[in-house]
Order: sequence, then structure tokens, then C-alpha cells
Amino acid sequence: MSIKKKLLLTTLILTFFTLSACSTKNKVTEIKSDTTAQTFKTKNENIRLQFNDIKVSDVSNEFQGGSSLENIKSLYGDPKTSVDIPAGDVTVNSYTWEIDGITINAKLFNDSTIGKSISNFNFIRKNTITKKKYESLSNGMSYQKVISILGEPDDFSQASSSDSSEIKALWGTGIKSKNRNSTIRLTFTNGNLVEKSTNAF
Repeated sequence: MSIKKKLLLTTLILTFFTLSACSTKNKVTEIKSDTTAQTFKTKNENIRLQFNDIKVSDVSNEFQGGSSLENIKSLYGDPKTSVDIPAGDVTVNSYTWEIDGITINAKLFNDSTIGKSISNFNFIRKNTITKKKYESLSNGMSYQKVISILGEPDDFSQASSSDSSEIKALWGTGIKSKNRNSTIRLTFTNGNLVEKSTNAF
């Protein structure tokens, strides 16, 4: 792949993050469990957890080896919309699924996923995410380590560019204030935490 194509992909994938995490107001039924850090929407548990199976490729293998459109269709069926995004001699195919108010988006280059996002989803957490847990998060911490502390994020976006792999993720804390549901937003570069913010504490 030419440097030109890589740079074009960088620009396209960075704009992908405008679709990243947002909170949801869906009313759901709680499943109680003593073995997990959180509980799930009864109806939509598989929608969120299957999203983790969508593989995002990166520059190390020239953006190949990510999930194909057929792979994703096996999870969610046919997409609701599809758009081809031209950028010079590169075309990125953007597909969107809308399921029970949840939005899933995947961007593919040569039938290989290079970016994905899920929004308008929320876990009903068994326990609130405390200030102590939030303060334990430090720059350089791996995404998997954060998951072990906070549980799976509600909304999530991931994309690869010629320079890095970026993740943006949002957790509902379970703490309710007078006018808002509080959240934690984290950004990861190449799998490591680089930024955190919250309106909870």
C-alpha cells in the first residue's frame, strides 16, 4: 500500500470517531448475576457482546485481515445503510445497522474492517463505578486492565490508521445526579490509556 493511501486512510479513520460513544435512555430489564461485574439488557446482551467479535485490522498487515462484511452480516444481518466514501484513490465502505435503538457502524477497506463503533447501548450495572475505581485508572494502563476494573464499556469505537490504533469508550457509572446520568470516557492509543474524563465526581 502506498504512503498516499495510508495517509488518506489516516484522515478517514480519524473522522470515524465523530460516531463514537454516547449515552442511552432505553429502559431495560435487569438480569441479576453474582459472577459478573455487571448485568445486561435482557433483550440486547448478544448485540453488544457479539460486537467484540468484529476484528479491526491495522497497518502491520496493510489493513487486511479484519472482519469481512459477510462476517458482520452473520452477526447482525443485512446493514440498514451503506455508503462508499472516496478519498483520492482509496474507497472506504461504511455500513450501519440499527437494532432495537442500538447503532452499529463498521468501516471496511478492501472488505476488511478498519473501524467499528457501537452507540446507544447501556449495561445495567450490578454495582456503581466508584470514584476510587476511577482514580485507580492511570495513563499507560492497558485496555484489558481497565476492563478488569470497570467491566465492558457501554459504547465503544475503534479504528486503525497508518500511525496507530485508537479506542474511545464510554461507561455509565450507575450514579445518577439531578439532571444527568454520569459517565466515564476513556481514550486509548495502541491499547494503552492516554486520556480520561468524567462528569460523575
